[in-house]
Amino acid sequence: MRPVRYANQLPEPVERMIVAAKREKPTVGRAQDTRASGAAPGGDVRIPARSTVHAVLDRHGLVKQARKRRPRA
Repeated sequence: MRPVRYANQLPEPVERMIVAAKREKPTVGRAQDTRASGAAPGGDVRIPARSTVHAVLDRHGLVKQARKRRPRA
């Protein structure tokens, strides 16, 4: 038997909605802000977790990598 749900897989419409919200407002920084800014689908669909939103944005190349800090002497 195969599992009913997969941990890191979203329905395609929800993923497209998250990507569209980020492309609509590219200056919104964090995944949490994107999640709150309109990527949240209404109705019966649950809002994905912040880590899931970040994973979707990273998969589509919409997240910048954090700058590396220089080690302290």
